[in-house]
Amino acid sequence: MNEFENTFQQSEVKTLNSYINDTFKWLMLGIVVTFVTAFAFEKSNVGVAVFSNSFMLIAMPVIELGIAVYFGVRLFKLKPFTAKILFLFYSFLTGMTFSAIFAFYTTMTVSMAFLLSALFFGVLVLFGTYTKIDLTKIGHICFIGLFVYIIYAILATIFGWGQFLLPFISLALFTGITAYDMQQTINFYYQFQNDAEMIKRLSIFSAFNLYLDFINIFLDILRILGDSD
Repeated sequence: MNEFENTFQQSEVKTLNSYINDTFKWLMLGIVVTFVTAFAFEKSNVGVAVFSNSFMLIAMPVIELGIAVYFGVRLFKLKPFTAKILFLFYSFLTGMTFSAIFAFYTTMTVSMAFLLSALFFGVLVLFGTYTKIDLTKIGHICFIGLFVYIIYAILATIFGWGQFLLPFISLALFTGITAYDMQQTINFYYQFQNDAEMIKRLSIFSAFNLYLDFINIFLDILRILGDSD
């Protein structure tokens, strides 16, 4: 690499604040896409119509899972532009899912759940940003707990075992996961700060992880409030 290319690449490297700002810009954009889609589709009853189709009921979660797995597997090779498109597409699909869910709740309940989720999420992000505690072990324990939770949730749905506990358990798990993901977002920067291309990928990847955390926290709080139409 010649001196000019080296100087140009160094100029492309972002500061930590710039990287965090980019991450949260994409996080907010994903949330906006999801909720605008959800309310637009809910008002037109498109979401309910889509999910009354058994094929779509199966296909959409599979597509969303596929995107999440693809993000993780292709992280080091994924083009930033491709990552952005996948993230926005995932946000749109989640909005379609939410449109069917919102049909069962009052607008007041959804609004309150969103506000509480934003406040709770903000506290966790600040904790993950400024804590001196290494959250790696806590994060790993919460991810293992999430796997156990999924199995329990399936059994609880089938056999009716303490379903009212599910959102509380999930909220506790995502409390730890969110703080861990925020700390990891910062750790990613220090690990790859001299690789401008990788930093661009990681800002989207980190936004995606935090987006998933927020969405799950929102759904848990929505279920806890439980004021349906």
